[in-house]
Amino acid sequence: MNGQTSIRHISALRSFEAAARLRSFQAAADELHLTPSAISHQIRRLETNLGQALFVRTHRKVDLTAAGQTLQGYVSRGFAEFARGIHAISDATRAAELRVSVAPTFAAAYLTPRIEQFERFNPALRLRLDMSQNLVDFERGEFDAVIRMSARPPSGFFAEPVSKVRVAPVCSPAIGARLRSVAGLRQVTRIIISQAPDAWVRWHRAFGREDQKPRREVRFDPMTAGLQAAIDGVGVMIAPVDVIRKQVQEGRLMLPFDQIYETTSIYRFLCRKGDETLPKIVRLRNWLHQAVRDEERAAAQA
Repeated sequence: MNGQTSIRHISALRSFEAAARLRSFQAAADELHLTPSAISHQIRRLETNLGQALFVRTHRKVDLTAAGQTLQGYVSRGFAEFARGIHAISDATRAAELRVSVAPTFAAAYLTPRIEQFERFNPALRLRLDMSQNLVDFERGEFDAVIRMSARPPSGFFAEPVSKVRVAPVCSPAIGARLRSVAGLRQVTRIIISQAPDAWVRWHRAFGREDQKPRREVRFDPMTAGLQAAIDGVGVMIAPVDVIRKQVQEGRLMLPFDQIYETTSIYRFLCRKGDETLPKIVRLRNWLHQAVRDEERAAAQA
């Protein structure tokens, strides 16, 4: 298929992309507001033009052939680029949006208290924070940037360190009053976070100890649920001390021991390669780093 033919068959490529992603002609038809027969006709025309099958059709679903799998990758990226281009020129005629997915605990500690400040100094930008730990597909264009905690930067993205992760046991003051030593941890409920199931083992090992299993363990996901359980007096959990500073200052949580362990994980700012130099992304990065510096300065003065 030459370039001219490709442009002529853009609607067929759109039908192919939807059917390949959804693995269903019916679902693709519903999404594109067409009939299943129209989807089937466009894809057959595309297959004829290419000279090879793209789908294996069964009674209840369709699967991609090897050629279909190859084409899907290119077509999906192509439509994602179309969407990015449309969004880019739309920014010239309306106030730009900054859509950022942020780990909830990090957002609560550093960003949400400063949203008004950001908007005051950047009146042409609308900041939209999505507080979640869900995986983000940049190719779908849902977010401009992501802030996540990880031990190593993911490949294929611009990744910039934002804050180190230091952890320690935290609990309510009522439980803390009962903990006379580390050995006493065996007598209280241990809170485990699904994202970091070995956090307790790593903390003990950092200070030259073997982990001693407690009488009872409970698991939570996400971290915010575990923190709330700790505040409610359910038990003791390992938490990033820099993101729970407010709860400690307010007396809702405490660190029963002074043994703080710096992990290999880092909170990182992630975006598509090349986007890091966009003016709105630069402003976001600068604000983010300033927010972390302000919190660290306040902690040092406390």
